[in-house]
Amino acid sequence: MEEIKNVTILPEYYEEQLQHIIDAGFKPIGVSQMAGEDTFIFRHKDEAHKAYEEMEQKYMFKPWSPDNDSDGCVQGWWYGFGDFIKAAEEYEDEFVNGVAREIVVYWFNETFIRNGYKT
Repeated sequence: MEEIKNVTILPEYYEEQLQHIIDAGFKPIGVSQMAGEDTFIFRHKDEAHKAYEEMEQKYMFKPWSPDNDSDGCVQGWWYGFGDFIKAAEEYEDEFVNGVAREIVVYWFNETFIRNGYKT
C-alpha cells in the first residue's frame, strides 16, 4: 500500500457510532470500512481491544429480550494503528473481479504521524 487516502468530510453514517464510542471514554483516531464492516482505528491495540470489549462484546452474550438495552452497542472491527496498517495493506493487495480494493480512511487527528503516514 503506497498511501492511505485521507478524506476530511466524515459521512453522517458514522456519527452515532462514534458518539457512543467517545461517550464511553475511547478516542479513535480514524474510521474506515473493510469488507463491508465498519473499522475503528485507535493509537494502540490495547485501547482497540478495550473498546471492543466495552462497545461490542458485552452485548453479544446477552439474550435478546425487549427489556435489554442494546443502545450503545457498536459492531465492527477494532484495530490499533500498526495492526490496521498491516490489515489494510493485505486487504488492498486482494483483487475482486480483477480490480484492486481501495480503502478510504477518515482520520480524526491531523498530527498523527507514524510509519510514514501523515493524517
